[in-house]
Amino acid sequence: MRLALLKSGMVQSAFPVSDADLIIGRDETCDIVLDDPRASKEHARISRSKDRIVVTDMESSNGTRVNERLVLAHVLRPGDILRIGRSLFLCLADEAPESPEENPPLGWLVGDLPAQGKVKTPVGRDAVLVGSSREATLRILARDVRDFQMQVLGIPGGIQAADIGGEKPRCALLRHGESFRVGPVRLAFQSVAKKGTTVKPSSSEVEESRFVDTAEEPDVEDSARKDPGTTFSVLAQEGELGKALAQEAEYADLAAASPRYKATPPAFRAGAFQLTALAGPCAGQVFGLTGKRMTMGRSERCDVCLNDESVSREHASVERVEGDMVIEDLRSSNGVFLNGRRIRRHPLKTGDKVRIGMSEFLVHL
Repeated sequence: MRLALLKSGMVQSAFPVSDADLIIGRDETCDIVLDDPRASKEHARISRSKDRIVVTDMESSNGTRVNERLVLAHVLRPGDILRIGRSLFLCLADEAPESPEENPPLGWLVGDLPAQGKVKTPVGRDAVLVGSSREATLRILARDVRDFQMQVLGIPGGIQAADIGGEKPRCALLRHGESFRVGPVRLAFQSVAKKGTTVKPSSSEVEESRFVDTAEEPDVEDSARKDPGTTFSVLAQEGELGKALAQEAEYADLAAASPRYKATPPAFRAGAFQLTALAGPCAGQVFGLTGKRMTMGRSERCDVCLNDESVSREHASVERVEGDMVIEDLRSSNGVFLNGRRIRRHPLKTGDKVRIGMSEFLVHL
């Protein structure tokens, strides 16, 4: 595998991943040095674990993201987008696998390409890359098309389209029948749930406002870390929560390169308040609170950052109040729902379900 450093969708350089660990960060001693104020001095480690390539966050200030989801330790796949600060890396395979995995598609991208004619490309767990590069899944040769313009893949919250051809990544969840334009070509998404429905590239285009700027926050210095009482754990490398919990025993293998995680993931400690994401962009992640307060919203400054245009920048908070855990709506646009009812402020108990935008969380005390 190679890590291709992108700038506005164009490949600037590529770094091969070998058996030796790679440290990415601002410090000159790092294997990959970033001139990026949002990157920590030693931000992330790339290592091999058995036959897998794993990225591990090294207690960075701004976190490490894979496909715009915060991770602590994550198995990288070809087509994944690794974001450190404002720096984007695209994971590229050195060669095609001898026996590729067969994953059922969640839908298809349909369109009419100048060189290939009509195409119907499956979209699922493996990313579809659209651009002018020979390594793009859908290659579009046009003057205004970048090496890699778009990434489309299935995430627990649905089908995510990421515009990686600009200075900052922007994401939106695709709905059945929606389309987006790459240069002269319009590609439409057809959901597998609507298999009998015909979708044409002339379908309604994704509204510009639905693409969320996922790197819009100001720089955060290394000293301005979040409250260490808030922890999060990413176990759902493949998407399903059940599989994530079954992989708990494997977690030490995934995070073995990081001395920060020696035993069980922090969010599974007995007696800790936990929010398990059942649906939405963070599905499969478990968020734990050992401090006093947790914030939830679209802003990267929130403890639980939700990449969802229907979520306000600071949407809700969970706080310890005289021994109780209380959730409060922070004057959000679309509200906070507890067990199906919209609330402004309400105590939580084990088994409660909280809905914020497309995300649903299960409460455990």
